Amino acid sequence: GNLEAWVRNRKGGGDFHYERLWLKTFKSQAICLDLCEKLNLVAVGCDNGTLSVFELDKKDPLQYSELLSEKIHSSRIMKVKFNQKEGLIYTISEDKHLKVYDLKAQGIVHELMLSKEKLAEMYIDSKHDIGYISDRGGNIFVINLATNPPSIRQVVRTSSDGSIRGLELDLPNKRLYCSCFEDHYVHVFRLVSPSDAEGRIEKIQSIKTSTNPRTLRLWPEKDELYIGHQSGLISVINFKLNPNGP
Repeated sequence: GNLEAWVRNRKGGGDFHYERLWLKTFKSQAICLDLCEKLNLVAVGCDNGTLSVFELDKKDPLQYSELLSEKIHSSRIMKVKFNQKEGLIYTISEDKHLKVYDLKAQGIVHELMLSKEKLAEMYIDSKHDIGYISDRGGNIFVINLATNPPSIRQVVRTSSDGSIRGLELDLPNKRLYCSCFEDHYVHVFRLVSPSDAEGRIEKIQSIKTSTNPRTLRLWPEKDELYIGHQSGLISVINFKLNPNGP
Protein backbone atom coordinates (compact mmCIF):
# COMPACT_ATOMS: atom_id res chain seq x y z
CA GLY A 1 0.00 0.00 0.00
CA ASN A 2 2.94 2.38 -0.39
CA LEU A 3 4.33 4.62 -3.11
CA GLU A 4 7.99 5.36 -2.49
CA ALA A 5 10.40 7.82 -4.13
CA TRP A 6 14.13 7.10 -4.07
CA VAL A 7 17.16 9.10 -5.19
CA ARG A 8 20.63 7.93 -6.17
CA ASN A 9 23.33 9.12 -3.76
CA ARG A 10 26.74 8.58 -5.31
CA LYS A 11 28.49 9.91 -2.20
CA GLY A 12 27.07 7.07 -0.16
CA GLY A 13 28.33 4.25 -2.37
CA GLY A 14 28.42 4.98 -6.08
CA ASP A 15 25.82 4.40 -8.78
CA PHE A 16 24.01 1.66 -6.86
CA HIS A 17 23.38 3.46 -3.58
CA TYR A 18 19.89 4.92 -3.17
CA GLU A 19 18.14 6.75 -0.35
CA ARG A 20 14.40 7.08 0.15
CA LEU A 21 13.05 10.61 -0.29
CA TRP A 22 9.43 10.16 0.68
CA LEU A 23 6.68 7.62 1.21
CA LYS A 24 2.95 7.88 0.50
CA THR A 25 0.65 5.33 2.19
CA PHE A 26 -2.65 4.17 0.69
CA LYS A 27 -5.64 2.50 2.35
CA SER A 28 -5.46 -0.28 -0.25
CA GLN A 29 -2.72 -2.32 -1.90
CA ALA A 30 -1.02 -0.29 -4.64
CA ILE A 31 -0.63 -2.81 -7.46
CA CYS A 32 0.50 -0.79 -10.51
CA LEU A 33 1.92 2.60 -11.49
CA ASP A 34 3.08 4.62 -14.46
CA LEU A 35 5.42 7.60 -14.75
CA CYS A 36 5.05 10.43 -17.25
CA GLU A 37 8.39 12.25 -17.27
CA LYS A 38 7.21 14.97 -19.67
CA LEU A 39 4.31 15.98 -17.41
CA ASN A 40 6.17 15.12 -14.17
CA LEU A 41 3.31 12.90 -13.03
CA VAL A 42 3.00 9.52 -11.36
CA ALA A 43 -0.26 7.56 -11.47
CA VAL A 44 -1.03 4.67 -9.10
CA GLY A 45 -3.79 2.05 -9.34
CA CYS A 46 -5.05 0.31 -6.20
CA ASP A 47 -6.88 -2.90 -5.31
CA ASN A 48 -9.99 -1.00 -4.21
CA GLY A 49 -10.36 0.66 -7.64
CA THR A 50 -8.84 3.99 -6.64
CA LEU A 51 -6.70 5.97 -9.08
CA SER A 52 -4.23 8.43 -7.53
CA VAL A 53 -2.13 10.94 -9.45
CA PHE A 54 0.83 12.88 -8.03
CA GLU A 55 2.73 15.83 -9.46
CA LEU A 56 6.46 15.81 -8.72
CA ASP A 57 8.25 19.05 -7.89
CA LYS A 58 10.98 19.67 -10.49
CA LYS A 59 13.00 21.93 -8.19
CA ASP A 60 12.64 20.04 -4.90
CA PRO A 61 12.63 16.22 -5.09
CA LEU A 62 11.32 16.04 -1.52
CA GLN A 63 8.09 17.76 -2.54
CA TYR A 64 5.06 16.41 -4.40
CA SER A 65 1.36 17.21 -4.57
CA GLU A 66 -1.61 14.88 -4.87
CA LEU A 67 -3.74 15.95 -7.83
CA LEU A 68 -6.25 13.14 -7.67
CA SER A 69 -7.46 10.29 -5.49
CA GLU A 70 -10.70 8.90 -6.84
CA LYS A 71 -12.41 5.52 -6.89
CA ILE A 72 -13.01 5.07 -10.62
CA HIS A 73 -13.39 1.26 -10.76
CA SER A 74 -15.48 -1.12 -8.66
CA SER A 75 -12.57 -3.55 -8.20
CA ARG A 76 -8.79 -3.91 -8.57
CA ILE A 77 -7.02 -1.73 -11.14
CA MET A 78 -4.70 -4.04 -13.06
CA LYS A 79 -2.85 -1.50 -15.21
CA VAL A 80 -2.52 2.26 -15.57
CA LYS A 81 -0.89 4.05 -18.54
CA PHE A 82 -0.43 7.71 -19.50
CA ASN A 83 -1.18 9.21 -22.89
CA GLN A 84 0.99 12.29 -22.46
CA LYS A 85 0.14 13.66 -25.91
CA GLU A 86 -3.56 13.98 -25.05
CA GLY A 87 -3.29 14.32 -21.26
CA LEU A 88 -5.17 11.08 -20.66
CA ILE A 89 -4.79 8.07 -18.37
CA TYR A 90 -5.95 4.60 -19.45
CA THR A 91 -6.90 2.09 -16.75
CA ILE A 92 -8.12 -1.51 -16.86
CA SER A 93 -9.67 -3.35 -13.97
CA GLU A 94 -10.99 -6.67 -12.78
CA ASP A 95 -14.42 -5.02 -13.16
CA LYS A 96 -13.94 -5.75 -16.92
CA HIS A 97 -13.83 -2.10 -17.99
CA LEU A 98 -11.33 0.08 -19.81
CA LYS A 99 -11.65 3.67 -18.62
CA VAL A 100 -10.15 6.90 -19.94
CA TYR A 101 -9.47 9.66 -17.42
CA ASP A 102 -8.95 13.21 -18.74
CA LEU A 103 -6.52 15.15 -16.53
CA LYS A 104 -7.76 18.52 -17.80
CA ALA A 105 -11.46 17.71 -17.44
CA GLN A 106 -10.72 15.93 -14.12
CA GLY A 107 -12.99 13.02 -14.80
CA ILE A 108 -13.75 9.86 -16.76
CA VAL A 109 -14.50 10.78 -20.37
CA HIS A 110 -14.91 7.26 -21.78
CA GLU A 111 -15.48 3.75 -20.49
CA LEU A 112 -15.74 0.51 -22.39
CA MET A 113 -16.78 -2.90 -21.11
CA LEU A 114 -14.52 -5.35 -22.93
CA SER A 115 -15.16 -8.86 -21.66
CA LYS A 116 -17.22 -11.25 -19.57
CA GLU A 117 -13.95 -12.15 -17.83
CA LYS A 118 -11.72 -10.04 -15.59
CA LEU A 119 -9.12 -7.97 -17.43
CA ALA A 120 -5.49 -8.87 -16.80
CA GLU A 121 -2.88 -6.89 -18.78
CA MET A 122 -2.56 -3.93 -21.14
CA TYR A 123 0.02 -2.77 -23.66
CA ILE A 124 -0.34 0.66 -25.31
CA ASP A 125 1.19 1.30 -28.73
CA SER A 126 1.38 5.09 -28.37
CA LYS A 127 2.81 5.56 -31.86
CA HIS A 128 -0.30 4.15 -33.53
CA ASP A 129 -2.85 4.81 -30.73
CA ILE A 130 -3.67 1.11 -30.41
CA GLY A 131 -4.23 -0.75 -27.16
CA TYR A 132 -3.82 -4.50 -26.59
CA ILE A 133 -5.75 -5.71 -23.54
CA SER A 134 -5.95 -9.29 -22.28
CA ASP A 135 -8.47 -11.02 -20.04
CA ARG A 136 -8.69 -14.17 -17.94
CA GLY A 137 -10.47 -16.09 -20.68
CA GLY A 138 -7.65 -16.37 -23.22
CA ASN A 139 -8.60 -13.26 -25.24
CA ILE A 140 -6.66 -10.21 -26.43
CA PHE A 141 -8.75 -7.17 -27.37
CA VAL A 142 -7.33 -4.80 -29.98
CA ILE A 143 -8.59 -1.28 -29.24
CA ASN A 144 -8.50 1.76 -31.50
CA LEU A 145 -7.67 4.55 -29.04
CA ALA A 146 -7.75 7.24 -31.75
CA THR A 147 -11.54 7.08 -32.09
CA ASN A 148 -13.88 9.00 -29.82
CA PRO A 149 -14.83 6.97 -27.84
CA PRO A 150 -12.24 4.15 -28.14
CA SER A 151 -13.58 1.11 -29.99
CA ILE A 152 -12.90 -2.63 -30.11
CA ARG A 153 -11.59 -3.44 -33.59
CA GLN A 154 -10.95 -7.16 -33.13
CA VAL A 155 -10.60 -9.94 -30.57
CA VAL A 156 -7.71 -12.39 -30.80
CA ARG A 157 -8.34 -15.90 -29.48
CA THR A 158 -5.06 -17.27 -28.19
CA SER A 159 -5.99 -21.02 -28.01
CA SER A 160 -5.60 -20.79 -24.22
CA ASP A 161 -8.68 -20.58 -22.01
CA GLY A 162 -7.00 -19.12 -18.93
CA SER A 163 -5.55 -15.80 -17.79
CA ILE A 164 -3.30 -13.95 -20.23
CA ARG A 165 -1.12 -12.34 -17.57
CA GLY A 166 1.93 -11.60 -19.72
CA LEU A 167 1.75 -9.33 -22.78
CA GLU A 168 4.59 -7.84 -24.81
CA LEU A 169 4.81 -6.08 -28.17
CA ASP A 170 7.76 -5.99 -30.59
CA LEU A 171 6.78 -3.39 -33.18
CA PRO A 172 10.02 -3.38 -35.26
CA ASN A 173 9.64 -7.13 -35.86
CA LYS A 174 5.82 -7.02 -35.97
CA ARG A 175 5.40 -9.53 -33.14
CA LEU A 176 2.94 -9.88 -30.27
CA TYR A 177 3.83 -12.17 -27.36
CA CYS A 178 1.53 -13.37 -24.59
CA SER A 179 1.57 -16.00 -21.84
CA CYS A 180 -1.22 -17.94 -20.14
CA PHE A 181 -0.94 -18.41 -16.38
CA GLU A 182 -2.89 -21.67 -16.08
CA ASP A 183 -1.74 -23.78 -19.05
CA HIS A 184 1.86 -22.40 -19.06
CA TYR A 185 1.96 -21.57 -22.80
CA VAL A 186 3.60 -18.61 -24.52
CA HIS A 187 1.95 -17.68 -27.81
CA VAL A 188 3.67 -15.68 -30.55
CA PHE A 189 1.66 -13.73 -33.15
CA ARG A 190 2.65 -11.78 -36.25
CA LEU A 191 1.12 -8.34 -36.76
CA VAL A 192 0.72 -8.04 -40.52
CA SER A 193 0.01 -4.29 -40.30
CA PRO A 194 0.97 -2.94 -36.84
CA SER A 195 -0.47 0.50 -37.62
CA ASP A 196 -3.92 -0.96 -38.40
CA ALA A 197 -6.08 -2.01 -35.44
CA GLU A 198 -8.11 -4.14 -37.86
CA GLY A 199 -5.04 -5.65 -39.52
CA ARG A 200 -4.53 -9.39 -39.70
CA ILE A 201 -2.92 -11.04 -36.66
CA GLU A 202 -1.53 -14.53 -37.31
CA LYS A 203 -0.27 -17.05 -34.78
CA ILE A 204 3.31 -18.15 -35.45
CA GLN A 205 3.87 -20.65 -32.65
CA SER A 206 2.98 -21.77 -29.13
CA ILE A 207 5.66 -22.79 -26.64
CA LYS A 208 5.14 -24.75 -23.42
CA THR A 209 7.04 -23.08 -20.57
CA SER A 210 7.52 -23.67 -16.86
CA THR A 211 4.52 -23.32 -14.55
CA ASN A 212 2.47 -20.19 -14.01
CA PRO A 213 4.12 -17.43 -16.10
CA ARG A 214 3.13 -14.01 -14.77
CA THR A 215 5.01 -11.42 -16.81
CA LEU A 216 7.03 -11.07 -20.04
CA ARG A 217 9.84 -8.76 -21.15
CA LEU A 218 11.51 -8.85 -24.55
CA TRP A 219 15.19 -8.15 -25.29
CA PRO A 220 14.87 -7.33 -29.03
CA GLU A 221 18.60 -7.20 -29.83
CA LYS A 222 19.10 -10.72 -28.48
CA ASP A 223 15.70 -11.93 -29.74
CA GLU A 224 15.07 -13.31 -26.27
CA LEU A 225 11.92 -13.40 -24.18
CA TYR A 226 12.33 -13.26 -20.39
CA ILE A 227 9.50 -14.81 -18.38
CA GLY A 228 8.81 -14.26 -14.68
CA HIS A 229 6.94 -17.10 -12.97
CA GLN A 230 4.86 -17.12 -9.80
CA SER A 231 7.35 -19.45 -8.08
CA GLY A 232 10.15 -16.89 -8.42
CA LEU A 233 11.68 -18.61 -11.45
CA ILE A 234 12.94 -16.63 -14.44
CA SER A 235 13.08 -18.50 -17.75
CA VAL A 236 14.46 -17.34 -21.10
CA ILE A 237 13.32 -18.27 -24.60
CA ASN A 238 15.81 -17.56 -27.40
CA PHE A 239 14.34 -17.31 -30.92
CA LYS A 240 17.64 -16.92 -32.77
CA LEU A 241 20.09 -19.68 -31.70
CA ASN A 242 18.19 -22.66 -33.13
CA PRO A 243 16.87 -22.29 -36.71
CA ASN A 244 14.49 -25.22 -36.17
CA GLY A 245 12.66 -23.71 -33.24
CA PRO A 246 13.03 -21.72 -30.01
